[in-house]
Amino acid sequence: MCERTSGPKQMLNALAAGWAPTFSAKPFSEDLARNFLDGYASEVSWDWTLSCPPSLQAHEKWLKVAKQSSPGWDGITNAAWRAAGPLAADVLYRQTISQLEGNQPGPGFNVMVWHFPPKKAVEGDLPGVDVRLPKATRPIACKTCDNKATAAVVCHGISEMTQKQTSQLQRDLFPTANFPKTFWRLIRWLVCMRYDAWIPGTRRP
Repeated sequence: MCERTSGPKQMLNALAAGWAPTFSAKPFSEDLARNFLDGYASEVSWDWTLSCPPSLQAHEKWLKVAKQSSPGWDGITNAAWRAAGPLAADVLYRQTISQLEGNQPGPGFNVMVWHFPPKKAVEGDLPGVDVRLPKATRPIACKTCDNKATAAVVCHGISEMTQKQTSQLQRDLFPTANFPKTFWRLIRWLVCMRYDAWIPGTRRP
């Protein structure tokens, strides 16, 4: 039996309970994971000459092409970053390099604002009033735009290498069209490990 809620706290609790099975940690086989990584390490050899380390120019380019999107908790949109001019690119560049050097990001960098709009309209909807079960909503997490900038610039810098040299083990998992964005999460640790070998502003020798 479903119970209708309307208060902010009650709605939050209902959404948390409804989506907990999807987003909570799940058990996995460590043996299978190790076998996968062993096979991956024996097959893949990265050619870092195909990658480009993050540069100030790369962040300037991102600011020019970044589309408008919902901001994170800080309310700073891509348009606001772009309006800040050269200072914005410099701040984003230094932030990216700092993280690649192993430093922790600033407070709130990974904090997300969650939205749960309904997946589709249904008969009986009233203007401004949506009554849905939690699983009939679409969870959308909005990160801060500086977070997106760091991810986008690094992902772009390694995209040629990952496209050409990724193991078939990964290509079987991810659709080609979405490959660079999806694969970013899997190899971001590798990029950070190899930062010492990157020479800023040049292709890695």
